[in-house]
Amino acid sequence: MKTFGLYEEGFLAACTINGGGTGGGSGGGGGSGSGVGTTWTLRNPGFRTLHGVAHGNGTFVAVGYRGAILTSPDGVSWTARASGTGKSLNGVAHGNGLFVAVGEDGAILTSP
Repeated sequence: MKTFGLYEEGFLAACTINGGGTGGGSGGGGGSGSGVGTTWTLRNPGFRTLHGVAHGNGTFVAVGYRGAILTSPDGVSWTARASGTGKSLNGVAHGNGLFVAVGEDGAILTSP
């Protein structure tokens, strides 16, 4: 499971990791080993306040303010998805083939 942080409020950072994978993180880090996390590109997916990012099954999922959920196959192009909630989502993780987002007032959402 890979979980990624945010660079700045509403901005995502992604890097290329040796072996062709993708990583992300807050600021300049992003793994260990020679060359890992050395090239970063700042992306603005179009939402001001995002709180969490996760990767699984070849998809990135970002969550944030007022139920914002965005997905991306590559960390570059982002698509807004309907969450069905107006509660802010504070984090997201991937495991066992599902994404799980958690937020204010105990909100818990899972991917289909």
